[in-house]
Amino acid sequence: MIHGRHFKIDALVSKDEIQLTTIYQPPGKDARRYFHDHNFSEIVLILSGTGVHICDGKQYPIRGGDVLLLHPGVTHGYDHQDLELVNIVYDAKKLILPIYDGASMPLFRKFFPDPQESFQGQAKPLLSLQAEDQKKIFGLVHDLMAERTNDRPGCRLFSQVLFLEIIIALCRLHQESAPAEKTPFRIGEALEYMNQYYDHAISIEQLARKACMSRWSLFHHFKKAVGCSPIQYLIQIRVSRAMELLRYTELHIGEIAYQCGFPDSNYFCKVFRMQAGISPREFRQKKPLPCPTPSQNAN
Repeated sequence: MIHGRHFKIDALVSKDEIQLTTIYQPPGKDARRYFHDHNFSEIVLILSGTGVHICDGKQYPIRGGDVLLLHPGVTHGYDHQDLELVNIVYDAKKLILPIYDGASMPLFRKFFPDPQESFQGQAKPLLSLQAEDQKKIFGLVHDLMAERTNDRPGCRLFSQVLFLEIIIALCRLHQESAPAEKTPFRIGEALEYMNQYYDHAISIEQLARKACMSRWSLFHHFKKAVGCSPIQYLIQIRVSRAMELLRYTELHIGEIAYQCGFPDSNYFCKVFRMQAGISPREFRQKKPLPCPTPSQNAN
């Protein structure tokens, strides 16, 4: 077992090039069991052979047709004799790609995670391709490999087009093969995020990404599941928290507004009165109301 190898994208792609390339590993090469990490993201397509993928102390058998995904800083390795594979190497932070409605596909966000979130390695393949799908995906990868090794006009642009085509194809195959995902579970991702980060500035775009939905789908399914819009729910969380602070602390109203995610005390007082029927100061003096939960006053 060999430890400690670290790979950098600078050694694979020059700084003035697009931060995207491919690495082909023929059967049996580097069959020794060693661990490594890298400062780039990596999609691994197993073309043939069998082996074991080892990541974060976990092991999982892999074979031809399996697709792995690793992000910067994740240490992993292989135990095998005859694996043949292709690595699609990319720097998600430096690639300029049109995302559009990509975030509506659940798998898409895994290829381009939020840079503020910590990366967790996964030994288990992202998905396993059937023979017909392997032919399609491997064909696209072959085209990408060819495009990254020539200097024809438009090769950089076409490389990004092929890369996105591979990503989208994998996302669609994942959706087709996975069991139908329950919408309430996806809405739960947005609910959990709001309950945890209500004191931060939160946009509809952020919530849509968390739920892997478009803005329209988020509004529609959120209202159906919760009974109010995402923004109304967020306001209720903030007002509920403000009531707790008004009741049990001596904090200044401006400080309470700040801690509960309101941009200023004037806006806080206006919203509070709309929700509670009285001003924050009056509530503090009388304290007549129980703190509402976000499920109350939904309409």
